[in-house]
Amino acid sequence: MTERKTRQTVEALRRRLEDAQRASRLVATYVDESARTSVTVGFVQSVGDEAVVIGLINEWGRLDGSIVQRLCQISRLETDSEYLRSREYLHRTEDSIGDESVAHEYATTLRTITDVLQRAKEDGAAVVVEDYRGVVYEGYVIEVGSDWFQIDHLLDHGQPESSFVISIDDLVRAEIGSPRTQRMDRLYRRWVHSHHER
Repeated sequence: MTERKTRQTVEALRRRLEDAQRASRLVATYVDESARTSVTVGFVQSVGDEAVVIGLINEWGRLDGSIVQRLCQISRLETDSEYLRSREYLHRTEDSIGDESVAHEYATTLRTITDVLQRAKEDGAAVVVEDYRGVVYEGYVIEVGSDWFQIDHLLDHGQPESSFVISIDDLVRAEIGSPRTQRMDRLYRRWVHSHHER
């Protein structure tokens, strides 16, 4: 009974992977290996009776090699989620992320963390800040006071999560105009656009 169910499960998995390949949709496969969970994200390149070949897409949306996985080892398959749509969007727009002229312009005009926060607020630019405890906040600066600022923190796929008020003196770094912040800006704008269409 278990062997038959496993074959049926593998066959259903194979069909879903083939559907994703035909539709050129990003997939995420999860493999449990003795209490460790790993995820693979990419486009299905080929599906056989026993294995799938996935062209990996990294967190920046760029191609990052290929991997072969046994179908019987895949514990879960994700084919449509906000996370995958965000990664797929980055893949389609990857050439426009990492504009060095943006980073250079900021590098030549900003000198202090407060300068970065104020400029981010004025430009509506995404920032990454880190405090002395190693806590990282990514998002948009809403307000800057004499010794504090407010940031709307974003999740990895660009969705707003929470708003924080943070002491500027607690910060050890502030990043603006980098590929990471440009990526975040793209994801946020895509998220806003997709939620206004509904």
